[in-house]
Amino acid sequence: SSGINAEYGDTTETLDSSTPTVIERLRRDIFPKMSIENRILDISLGLLLFYYFWFYVDIRKFSDCLIEKAVLLANLLDQTISWLGEVPAGLKLNNELVQFLGLFFRYHIHLFKGYLDLI
Repeated sequence: SSGINAEYGDTTETLDSSTPTVIERLRRDIFPKMSIENRILDISLGLLLFYYFWFYVDIRKFSDCLIEKAVLLANLLDQTISWLGEVPAGLKLNNELVQFLGLFFRYHIHLFKGYLDLI
């Protein structure tokens, strides 16, 4: 048969156009096993959360808080990557690779901060 062989541990699976996608597997395997009570609870909690955010949360304050926390997280991640590059026991790789990976990740953090500034 034609297709791509994918190996997962001890099993090998041939992937072709008839192999179900993740969404198809969810529909086939997980959703039918959800009881009606679980579906009702899921929909009710979703509507309750939507109602709460729609009427009781100031979206401007909420989004400002999320952006503030994302900037804080980016700064902490940047500091951690800098620290890992400087500490002898931080990354057990050769120096050139450590410098490259540090610059690579710090560049992407810089891009993420720039995106947050645009928002």
